[in-house]
Amino acid sequence: MNLPGTPIATDDQPKILTPRWIDPAAAECALLRPVDSVTGCQLVGRNGSGDYAGIGIPYFLPGETSHREIRLLRDHPDMEYRNGVLREARKYIYPALPSARTNGVER
Repeated sequence: MNLPGTPIATDDQPKILTPRWIDPAAAECALLRPVDSVTGCQLVGRNGSGDYAGIGIPYFLPGETSHREIRLLRDHPDMEYRNGVLREARKYIYPALPSARTNGVER
C-alpha cells in the first residue's frame, strides 16, 4: 500500500485529531495520514497556490488493497462570505484529475 506520510504519532493525536472530533482508533483504522501543503497539492491535483496541509483520507474499493483516491481535509481552508457570513470553503478537497484519483495505478 503506497500512502503518503506516516500514521499519526500517539503524541500528535491530541493536537491533530481532537480539534476535528476524530477518534484515534478510527483514524488508525481509516489509515489517515497528516500531509504537508506540497504533498496535499499533489494528492488532489492542484497547482500549489494556497495552503493544502491537512489530513489525507484514503478511499478503498471493497476487496481492494490499494487506495482508489485520497480526499484532503485541509488544516486551513479558504474563507469566503456566504449570505453575509464568513465561512470555511473547500475544507474537503477531492482529486480533480483522473490521474490524481488513481495515483497512476493501472486498472
